[in-house]
Amino acid sequence: MMLTLYRKPTFEQFIETCTPLAVIEPLEVEIRQRIDSIAAALLTFQPTDDPLENLTRFLQADKNFLGIVLALTNLSQEKFLRILTAERFANDDYGQEWNIDRVGSKLRSDPIFAERIARLYS
Repeated sequence: MMLTLYRKPTFEQFIETCTPLAVIEPLEVEIRQRIDSIAAALLTFQPTDDPLENLTRFLQADKNFLGIVLALTNLSQEKFLRILTAERFANDDYGQEWNIDRVGSKLRSDPIFAERIARLYS
């Protein structure tokens, strides 16, 4: 049996044979609007001198800010939710597993919970 190695295509050959991604204008507009909204919220955030208070307030300020913190710390939502589940189990809370929307709501409505989450990063 003979192994045949083919030459690597040039960049031009690759471009000629690849299938371009489709641009869906309504989706593009929606994504641009979401990014603009997040950027505007980030620009209005006023930090304080206390890092823990900053992060607590940051997590409460906007529903998208938890996602920003998770992305910056390279922690997936799934792993983050597992950490919360482990903490809840350690506190004898065996209720239904939370989803990211519930966590976001709790962050914005419960300052003590928001501070507990902020302490995970301090």
